[in-house]
Amino acid sequence: MLSQLSLNMINFALVLRMYSLTGRITAVSLVLIASALPSVLFGPFSGVIADRLNYKRILTYTNVFRVLITILIIFANGNMLAVLEVIFLMNLVTQFFAPAESSSFPLIVNKDRLIQANSISMATLYATILVGYSIAGPILSLISAPIFFIICASCYLISAFLVYNMSDYDKKIERRLSFPTLANDITAVWNELREGLIYLYNDKRVFSPMVKFAIGWAVLGSFIVLLPGFGETALSIEAQDVGWMVIGPAGLGMFCGAYFLQKKNNSKDSIFDINIGYLLTSIGMLLLLAFPLYATFEYSRVLMVVFTLLVGFGTAMVYIAAQTTLHLNSEEKMRGRVFGITMALVNLAMSLPALFIAGLADLTTPLIAMFIIVIFLVFFTIYIFSEREKKIRFY
Repeated sequence: MLSQLSLNMINFALVLRMYSLTGRITAVSLVLIASALPSVLFGPFSGVIADRLNYKRILTYTNVFRVLITILIIFANGNMLAVLEVIFLMNLVTQFFAPAESSSFPLIVNKDRLIQANSISMATLYATILVGYSIAGPILSLISAPIFFIICASCYLISAFLVYNMSDYDKKIERRLSFPTLANDITAVWNELREGLIYLYNDKRVFSPMVKFAIGWAVLGSFIVLLPGFGETALSIEAQDVGWMVIGPAGLGMFCGAYFLQKKNNSKDSIFDINIGYLLTSIGMLLLLAFPLYATFEYSRVLMVVFTLLVGFGTAMVYIAAQTTLHLNSEEKMRGRVFGITMALVNLAMSLPALFIAGLADLTTPLIAMFIIVIFLVFFTIYIFSEREKKIRFY
């Protein structure tokens, strides 16, 4: 939880920093590009490495490395290129953290409790998004940037200590890379990656929720990139206040969605939950987009918060149900590769559309760019519901 809180505080602080340095939405999208490149380049291989090494050891070492990289941000904070380089390094390390973390769940909890475990995990994630994105701006206005990043580094250090003291839940025999057999090891890693890709392509029970998971994150990435500009032009909110006025309610909605699925605890309905999540997200974003039409109403701000809550609730259903489906349908020996490839796809899906949307927003307006996102989301929701109807009729 501490590492997630630190990561979200750093992410939003750097988004605000890039926007303040340039005043352009395209520059904000570069944060996502720098975040996504390590996943695109190393994501599939990180999953193979996770399947070879002890998950607990990976989680401990990556947290220690993130402490050191967070300290580097202090020296790079005033230089745009240096900030992007540090973001790249941070996400390179995090790329090895993610598949090890996701693959640990089925080893720690029983299979019939996975939906609850994922819901609690996602509730924690969304709580840290809610807190991290909401307080990053106000904290930076109260204290200096170096102290802010030292606090974030301390969170990573504590996380490393807590993981280190966990019981050894991963009992597999490690297959480490060694210099004398490096060529053979690289060949073996490549063959295992290819095996994972073939497995994903042939197993639609894994491939379909993975694609829906990635598209959900693509929409979120585009939404985050537009937030500072969309908040100022369409919602009449200062960029520094977007965190607690928009992301805060969305994070609360995510937390509520995670709590709802945890109480529901029925993994058999995961595909239906994904579709309903997309439907709620589409409705919420459509109503949020229409804010200029009801901005003069007395309770317009209340309506904005309600619709943002709905967006958060829907996205939580998509992410939790999709991740649970991946856990249930993937084979244990393939799980690290499944989540490594999934995270690579997620980051690629977040970065490329975000760059396109950011450029479109700078050429036109953030409102028009947001309209494009909403239209895509509505049509995709219609598509997945029509696909479900076809399957029901077939059976």
